[in-house]
Amino acid sequence: MKQTLIFSGLLISACLAIYFKEQDNQWGYFWFKGLATLLVIGIAGVFDGSMHGFRKTILLGLVFCLLGDLLLVFDAYFIPGLISFLVAHLIFIYAYYRLNTFLWNASSLVLIIAISASFFWWIHEGLGELIIPVLLYMLVISTMVWQGINAYLVGRNRVTTFLALGSVFFLISDALLAFDKFHQHFAYANMAILTTYWIAVTAIAYASTKTE
Repeated sequence: MKQTLIFSGLLISACLAIYFKEQDNQWGYFWFKGLATLLVIGIAGVFDGSMHGFRKTILLGLVFCLLGDLLLVFDAYFIPGLISFLVAHLIFIYAYYRLNTFLWNASSLVLIIAISASFFWWIHEGLGELIIPVLLYMLVISTMVWQGINAYLVGRNRVTTFLALGSVFFLISDALLAFDKFHQHFAYANMAILTTYWIAVTAIAYASTKTE
């Protein structure tokens, strides 16, 4: 029952956040976006299972995601929001390290570098003075995705499957956001960005409840 309530509340809050974003209702968007991510934190915090070190680290990363969510509602706080998510990704990288040490895989590294570098070149002309912060952010999130994929390749179980899924969807969401903000606006951008983002953090939160 507890899990059903959390997932139901998350779905309703996410839909309302997307609705208010489309309506340019900033405060409606602020409150329901924050509530949706707070419910994601609830998945990692109150689902069954012990509160082990990996789970606590994921929880901390999700708290920084919540802070980034709220800051990014306001255009004036884009850089602080970016920094909050950068810190969240660094924490997730540390969490993956705690779970499975730092994993090296040349094939996945080359693939991620190729994708990230190509995308950065595609949007770089629109970045202006943000080119260095965005480049740094892309390096960090690419590292997180690399480690998430590597964890799955080393030990294919329910935990690593959700970690890899969450990491990849995080990259997709951020790529959609960057494309829309710095290159070209596209139809249903808000829905695509927010949906992939909440899939990402929900998968990562859920993975943290499935290991001892």
